[in-house]
Amino acid sequence: MDYLQLLKTEIERRYGRQPESPVDYNELALEIQKATGKNISSYTLMRIWGHVKNTSSPRQDTLSNLARYAGYTGWKEFVSKADALADSAAPSEGVSSGIYD
Repeated sequence: MDYLQLLKTEIERRYGRQPESPVDYNELALEIQKATGKNISSYTLMRIWGHVKNTSSPRQDTLSNLARYAGYTGWKEFVSKADALADSAAPSEGVSSGIYD
């Protein structure tokens, strides 16, 4: 499961759009700072969204701050809830889908 992509989708939903320009990333960085009290640079956001070259994964504290902006207590809660949602959406063993019955 691509947790980072799921988190970016939730952030875009709260922000109201997908960031596309440097101005968008500056605005999103300000929104995150206002909502969480934590600073994430617009350049870091551009790396996470793939708009500039990235050679490393985001740091744990960055992921937690992004998760807080999305409404979670941190990265661990976000991953846990994403896993729980995926588990509840997966078909149970032995349950007929009705397609080939």
